[in-house]
Amino acid sequence: MVVKNHNPQFANFVKKLEKRGKCAKVIIVAVMRKLMHIFFGILKNGAPFDENLAFGC
Repeated sequence: MVVKNHNPQFANFVKKLEKRGKCAKVIIVAVMRKLMHIFFGILKNGAPFDENLAFGC
């Protein structure tokens, strides 16, 4: 909940999902899933967080 309100990249991700008509619980689960994918990628590769890679910029 905090990341979707305070992180600008996740805020953009949430706005994109809201525009698609997703309800609040679906958006929360999508944010959790995205965080887990980011965490797994960092742990698997041993690389630091790369915002461009995580959000496709």
